[in-house]
Amino acid sequence: MVAAGAQFVAVGEGEPALESAFREIGRRYEGSIGIRIGYEEGAAHRLQAGCDILLAPARFEPCGLTQIYASRYGTVPIVRRTGGLADTVVDATGVALVDRTATGFRFEEPSLSALLGAIARALALYKEPLAWRRLQLQGMAQDFGWHESAAKYIALYHDTTGIPAGDRPGVSLTDAELRKQAAR
Repeated sequence: MVAAGAQFVAVGEGEPALESAFREIGRRYEGSIGIRIGYEEGAAHRLQAGCDILLAPARFEPCGLTQIYASRYGTVPIVRRTGGLADTVVDATGVALVDRTATGFRFEEPSLSALLGAIARALALYKEPLAWRRLQLQGMAQDFGWHESAAKYIALYHDTTGIPAGDRPGVSLTDAELRKQAAR
């Protein structure tokens, strides 16, 4: 990454051996690689907002908010296809770029070569400013709010129980109305 002209910042904490290795890399490539061991929410968000790319190569991630926050800031995520990372990032394949559904880069196997392949794809697209900006905007436009999820839950509840969800789509019954319905 340094040879390609990229800068890298790592923030977090974990296994002491990895922390030590990251500190050493930070010393070796001072000015190109920054390492911050520990976590502070505000600093993490400022870093996400100021970066071009977020690496989230998790082996396991049931949900994940980091890639969602990054996308909202216009920072393009590179994620391993697992759990919530796979659910929230649409890979920037040729088709997804053309139909404007791409929101980041995904890779399959948890290996260095797969991660480096995804990084290479991202850096290649980064060199195309209009395509990169479109990818950023597509990520920023994603809606991970509760409105759609809540409407789906209400519809599922109605389908399962037969209790109507109210006259207006996406509006649930009050507790009193639900008790009244259930008593029937």
